[in-house]
Amino acid sequence: MNHLDATIRLFDPDYDVSAVWPKAPRHRQQWLASGECRGLVLDALRDALEPLSARAVMQVLAAAQGGSRTPRGARGRAEDGPGGAAPSRG
Repeated sequence: MNHLDATIRLFDPDYDVSAVWPKAPRHRQQWLASGECRGLVLDALRDALEPLSARAVMQVLAAAQGGSRTPRGARGRAEDGPGGAAPSRG
C-alpha cells in the first residue's frame, strides 16, 4: 500500500491519499459455477446462425439453465424477441 501511496504522491504531491476508501466487496449471485457463464456464452455464439444481441444471449443462457430464474436487472418483454427491443409505436 505504501508503494501505491508513493506513486500517487509522485504525480500529485498535494493529493490526500487518506481520502481514498477501500473498494467494497461485491457479493455475486451463484447461479453459475466459476467460468460456466463464459463457456455458455461462447457456446451460444458458436451455435448461432446469425449475430446475437446481448438479450438473445441471455435468453439462451436462461434456457440452458432451465429458465426458472430471471437475473436481477434483466428487463424486457416476451414480444421483444431475440433481436432486441420491440418496434416503437407511433
